[in-house]
Amino acid sequence: MEDFDKQLAAILNGSVVKIKSNSDKIAKKHASKLAQTIKEASPYDPKSNRRKGHYNDGWSSRKGYSNVDYYEYEVKNSKKYRLTHLLEHGHIAADGTRVNAQPHINANADKEIEAYIEDIKEHATDDT
Repeated sequence: MEDFDKQLAAILNGSVVKIKSNSDKIAKKHASKLAQTIKEASPYDPKSNRRKGHYNDGWSSRKGYSNVDYYEYEVKNSKKYRLTHLLEHGHIAADGTRVNAQPHINANADKEIEAYIEDIKEHATDDT
């Protein structure tokens, strides 16, 4: 029975090591994909039909806190970070009119989180 316990522990430890070794790569891939998706979905000035203010250029991803147990990546707008909440949720303009929300962050983040979870599940159940 001791041999069975040792073999089972070795198999489980091998699976955990395998998942941990590639989870950083998977997280990095999805973080950079999310930054690119938000960059493409960022609002622009319809009057000039071009993207102004370089709001969309500011989106990037970088590795945040990492621990033995998990990895954290940040997707943020480093150039115009103050605009993210205003554009996502709408606001009152200086002249008192209401500026409508232009949601482009949360919907894309939800889709990418689902894709990330699917990749992790696929990687965890992969027998190779």
